[in-house]
Amino acid sequence: MQASYPITAAFKMKAIKYMKLYSKRVYRLHKYSKVINKCYDFSENIAILKNFWNKVDEISDHWDKINVTTAHI
Repeated sequence: MQASYPITAAFKMKAIKYMKLYSKRVYRLHKYSKVINKCYDFSENIAILKNFWNKVDEISDHWDKINVTTAHI
């Protein structure tokens, strides 16, 4: 029992050290995740806008084609 004690103590120390590091990382991740979420929302909005403008372009191209065909008639 006495021989294994230093090993478990060292393991406990390592475990505590890793837990502290882990909690710091989790806190940082939590902090950054808010920023990342904001950026993601922003990029999602940009994607929606791009999609919207692509649709507008498609519709305007379609109307141009209609205008060209009616102009020929």
